[in-house]
Amino acid sequence: MNYLKFDLGKAAEGKTVKVTLSGSMANIRLMNKSNMYNYEHGHDYTSIDELAQKVLTEIRIPENDHWFVVVDLKGIRGKDGRIDASVRVD
Repeated sequence: MNYLKFDLGKAAEGKTVKVTLSGSMANIRLMNKSNMYNYEHGHDYTSIDELAQKVLTEIRIPENDHWFVVVDLKGIRGKDGRIDASVRVD
């Protein structure tokens, strides 16, 4: 599966992750380190998911941990497989 992975490192509860998409909609998934491992290895995982239909999406970090953001097109029809995004934490 084609996806973008952003390693946020250790991030504090309450911080805001801002994801800027280039192009149209995509899935944005915020997950901790163990769930990132599960995602990459095809196992069940838990994440905070957003279907981004706009250029900027914001997700709050729920607790202190090591976090990752994944941007993918899983389940979105009619896309050519190309995605581009940038991520920052405020």
